[in-house]
Amino acid sequence: LQGQLFDSGLINQALEIVEKRGGDFDITSFSVQPNDQFSNADFNFKRPSSIALRVFGVDAAALDDIVGRLESLVEVMESAEGSLTVLPDDDDAA
Repeated sequence: LQGQLFDSGLINQALEIVEKRGGDFDITSFSVQPNDQFSNADFNFKRPSSIALRVFGVDAAALDDIVGRLESLVEVMESAEGSLTVLPDDDDAA
């Protein structure tokens, strides 16, 4: 998950979706990039932050539901300038 995670509240809403849908998560990596607070008013450079999550559901259908809701969240929260990349589970590669 990448974008304006904190300024927009995207991270809070994403983790809430996982929890409310009965899922669980592990944060595997996190990169926070503070926005440029010293630029002039004409140009305010926003740096995206990113988080890698491993999301768990009670079954495949629950996990698909969570992923679909996260994808929808990223689409509707335009101010977050977010993107979601879904990677296959390590277990699927074996």
